[in-house]
Amino acid sequence: MLAWGRSSQQWPSLQRGLTIKERSGRTGSAVVDVLIGAKADGKLKEWRVNRATPTSITSKVLRASGWGAFTSLSTGYRDALPDGRPLLGITAARSASVHFDAAKTDGVGTDIKGCSLGSLDWTAKACGQ
Repeated sequence: MLAWGRSSQQWPSLQRGLTIKERSGRTGSAVVDVLIGAKADGKLKEWRVNRATPTSITSKVLRASGWGAFTSLSTGYRDALPDGRPLLGITAARSASVHFDAAKTDGVGTDIKGCSLGSLDWTAKACGQ
C-alpha cells in the first residue's frame, strides 16, 4: 500500500487499500509525492511525502466526513479541466459516488462537489468472471 517503509501503526484508522498515489509535485524546490485516502473515521485526507526526507509526512483533511464507507477510491485526470481531479468511491454494498475537486493542488476540500450514483447492481459474474 505505501512504499516508504512506514508501519501500519503510523497510519491509524486508514481504510485498508484506500490510499493511492495521486501525483508528484513540488513544495518549493522539494519533490513530493501526494497521496489521497479515505479514513475509517470518514475523513478524506491528502498526505505529502517529501522524497528527500520521506520520514517527514504532512497531511491535510480535505473533507471531515462522508468518506468512511468507501472500500474503493480512485482518482484520475480530466482533459478539459487539468487542474482538477475526479474521485470515484465505491462501497462494499456496490454503490458508487463521483466527485470532482476543481483545484487538486490547493489542499482545500471545499471545492469538492459530487453525489451518489446509487447502486451499481453488478457482480463479478456480470463482468465475465
